[in-house]
Amino acid sequence: MAKQGMLTWDYTNHQVRFGNDNQWIALHHEIDIGCRRVIVETSTVLLPSQETDVPVRITRESRRSAPYEGITEALKVPNLSRVYSGRSVLPAQFTKLRVRVVNADTREQVLGKGTRLGKLERAEVIETSNQPSSRKPLAPEVDVVEQMMNSLPKELTREQQRAAKELLTEHEAIFSKGEYDIGRTPYVEYHFDTGAHRPIRQALRRHPFKYLDVIDKLVEEMKAHGIIEPAASPWASNVVLVRKKDNSLRFCIDYRKLSGVTVQDSYPIPLIDNCLNALQGSSWFSTLDLRAGYYNIPIAESDRDKTAFITRGGCHRFTVMPFGLTGAPPVFQRLVGWLEYSLTPHPTQYRSFRYE
Repeated sequence: MAKQGMLTWDYTNHQVRFGNDNQWIALHHEIDIGCRRVIVETSTVLLPSQETDVPVRITRESRRSAPYEGITEALKVPNLSRVYSGRSVLPAQFTKLRVRVVNADTREQVLGKGTRLGKLERAEVIETSNQPSSRKPLAPEVDVVEQMMNSLPKELTREQQRAAKELLTEHEAIFSKGEYDIGRTPYVEYHFDTGAHRPIRQALRRHPFKYLDVIDKLVEEMKAHGIIEPAASPWASNVVLVRKKDNSLRFCIDYRKLSGVTVQDSYPIPLIDNCLNALQGSSWFSTLDLRAGYYNIPIAESDRDKTAFITRGGCHRFTVMPFGLTGAPPVFQRLVGWLEYSLTPHPTQYRSFRYE
């Protein structure tokens, strides 16, 4: 305790009083109101078209500053081309942290030490509730081997059924287990040439109100599975919903104007008669149906903006080859033909595809 003029300081109990007054006044502790920044801790190489976990640290206002749980918002990283940090929830510590950063460019880039990745906002931690979850349970994984075994002819012997099951089980990984279980081939990228034509941008088309929620739902599903991605493109085409045989709606894009300025690809499509004649002399037949076959082929980064389409929710572009483009059938046929003649006809060679 110390006295200074008419003040009496009680350092042990953090209080003060004036003169001979018996009333003590509590002193306030330091309030942590500073801005905490998220800083890259070590220089990190960002590979093209990939996400990277970048080591970061959090700045502190003073030695007595206490860590807290926080959120850092998504940010376009300055001085780098198409590099973005993701929104992240960080634990209560200053070091040994990581933030996800995506390099959307087609070239390798370096994220330098000391780069700022935004600021840390305090997060309110809510205790886990004991109430039962209202979320719908995830659908059980489809047993594709069992489905195909049930569709085999009944006249097969037990030995034949056993051999078929062993073959299907050995190559189970190539079969699609859901609508968006789609592969990606590494053998080709889709390029299409529009020459020096200026970008074609269509105005947003009016849709019946009952279809707007359907469009929004399909867009979100495709975005979640990497079929499309948000875009800011000078090109824009419109969505068209087509009724399928089972009365559900197929999501399509009206690419007629884009196809009209695209240089045509003259790769020949096989004649159906020749395909059927090739089956002559065979006794057993099987069919393999690709799950969304065009979606197995990625689009070259330089051409993705041309596939952009608009909805009431914004602009998106395809990362894989969409249906409706004039050059899509030749590209797909060229890939299938190359696989047929260049690779050993063994199912494992087609691991990048998914079959229904």
